[in-house]
Amino acid sequence: MKNLFQKTMMTIALIVAMMTTAGNLTAQTVDETKKIVLTVKQGEDIILDFQASSENTKVRIASGSNTQEITTSINWTGAANYQAGGTTMTIIGAVTGFNCNRNGEKITAIDVSGNTALTKLYCYRNELNSLDISKNIALKELSCFGNKLSSLDISHNTALTRLYCHLNQLNSLDVSHNTALEELDCSKNQLGSLDVSGNIALKYLSCSENQLNSLDVSHNTALEELDCSKNQLGLLDVSSNNALTKLYCNSNNFTTQAFNDLMCSLPTHQASDAATFYPLLETSDTKASTFQATNSTIAKDKNWKVRYLNGGADIPATTGSYVCPMVDESKKIVLTVKQGQAIRLKLQAAAENTKVKIVSGDTQHEITAGTEWTDYQSYQAEGTTMTISGEVTGFDCIGNRDKITGIDISGNNALTVLSCFSNKLSSLDVSKNIALTVLSCSSNQLSSLDVSNNIALKELSCGDNKLSSLDVSKNTALTMLYCHKNQLSSLDISSNTALTKLSCYENQLNSLDVSKNTALKELSCYGNNFTTQAFDDLMCSLPIREVSDDAKFYPLRSASDSKATIFQAANSTIAKDKNWKVIYRTNGADIPATTGTYVCPSTLFTEASTATLSLYPNPVEDVLQIETGDAVRSIRIYNVYGTEVATATNATAISLAHLPAGVYAVRVVTDKGIATLSMIKK
Repeated sequence: MKNLFQKTMMTIALIVAMMTTAGNLTAQTVDETKKIVLTVKQGEDIILDFQASSENTKVRIASGSNTQEITTSINWTGAANYQAGGTTMTIIGAVTGFNCNRNGEKITAIDVSGNTALTKLYCYRNELNSLDISKNIALKELSCFGNKLSSLDISHNTALTRLYCHLNQLNSLDVSHNTALEELDCSKNQLGSLDVSGNIALKYLSCSENQLNSLDVSHNTALEELDCSKNQLGLLDVSSNNALTKLYCNSNNFTTQAFNDLMCSLPTHQASDAATFYPLLETSDTKASTFQATNSTIAKDKNWKVRYLNGGADIPATTGSYVCPMVDESKKIVLTVKQGQAIRLKLQAAAENTKVKIVSGDTQHEITAGTEWTDYQSYQAEGTTMTISGEVTGFDCIGNRDKITGIDISGNNALTVLSCFSNKLSSLDVSKNIALTVLSCSSNQLSSLDVSNNIALKELSCGDNKLSSLDVSKNTALTMLYCHKNQLSSLDISSNTALTKLSCYENQLNSLDVSKNTALKELSCYGNNFTTQAFDDLMCSLPIREVSDDAKFYPLRSASDSKATIFQAANSTIAKDKNWKVIYRTNGADIPATTGTYVCPSTLFTEASTATLSLYPNPVEDVLQIETGDAVRSIRIYNVYGTEVATATNATAISLAHLPAGVYAVRVVTDKGIATLSMIKK
């Protein structure tokens, strides 16, 4: 029994040993599907280093007759020399990190397309003329500086967080797809422009020694270090970069005022932040006298050290006395916001370099606005309110949806433009904002809107709300009114004689009179409660237009509109005679001729009034002439079946030579009205 037990234990031990050996053999198998190929200088030692995603990863390095197998792991193996037995060197295995730095002319090309698992690629200071990483979508870190690259496509590498491509020959660089980018060094190239507006995660940016004449970092609120020295910048605004603690900007085209403005835009720090500003290279810098005339106290008061780049010594006190513009705290806009959310805003001011402060909770941003709109920028809501202080004349908070539930603009009487549509506002008080010329508050939850004090208003868009009434009688300057998708049962626009566009579709209107709106050129009114008579009356009230006005009338949304048969019984010729296109809203196609014969009573000339309009010759053989003292807009000829057989616009004569003999109706539209007369064709 004892011998049997010993034999059994020996058998088990042997099986375990075999399984362990098999496991080790499996772990040590080279992954033949993953390859990196280098073009190398034969006979030279090539310095390489490797990293893998798991321990005991086997890697084979093959070049000519030289083959070597090594084991790497989650830690870098350590740089080592590998003999180039041929003109190529192939690295086979599940390598996720690859380093071939500092081989100089020994490496002239690298093909990493065969290893899509690569997350780190370090190939700086070689002799590469090109680099294709389009297949390496897992790549997070790329260091390819110090080569001879004239182009670099990183559009496929959306996971990239670090890119060091300085010391090459790049004349363009597109980082718009690399929104995860945290560190970017593209200095010492030939870049004429650089757009980092989409790289909001960026913490480190070096773009020095290029040919940049402008640089916008207003969206890069996470930026901690910026080196834009040795370019052609004439100004720089870092007012949005509250995290910035290191700024290198020597050797640009800054004037004394530009230096002052830049220091005014610096964020305020604690002394412990060790924030440092490098405006000059050294004491002999060509801009030394320019900077000497500034007020460097501006930066120092914000706890910035002002130093020379070379040597790091403090720049002596300057002689300027410039004072930074202050935020006008008397003007405020207060938003009720959803805490923890990013609120998207866009601003405009009446003057350049207008300081604006945006505060929510303990977070504060100071930005500079001008007469042109700023780009949209997101500000974090650290509390339930967000206050915008400053002389803002244009305010845009569109599309924040349920992130904004209230807005108080009563504290800013300078506001001329307010765009707050597509939020979740249940009320809006604009009674104090008499300077408003544009109000866009569509797509909210407003049940009432009082614009009686806003007599300067030119554009009002309040569609897609819950309005049951709307009084625009005081808004005589209105040129555009969009009040669609509400619950309006009536709409009086008789005072709005300057109106050119009216959108009142999908309400509960029973009638609409636009007879006073002589400037109107576009009317969208489908989806209301119009009868056939209401449609006819509306078309009778349309103003007469020139053909060149391209006037558009949208009585139906589409051919399947629920009101299609009702409008079909109307007389659409009434609108067409006044040079209005009668079209569907969805596709802009002409609505087919309707069957109605209604005649507008207020604009019809009777036979007794032929003293003001006459036809000759009548009977006519060839050309019919219209004689009137009024401007003729159109002439339409109808046969006895009511079919239009000839037409002319903006003319006092029409050729009828092609028509057969018979009796015809002639419909003439002038700037005073419409006349229908009889004519005989010989």
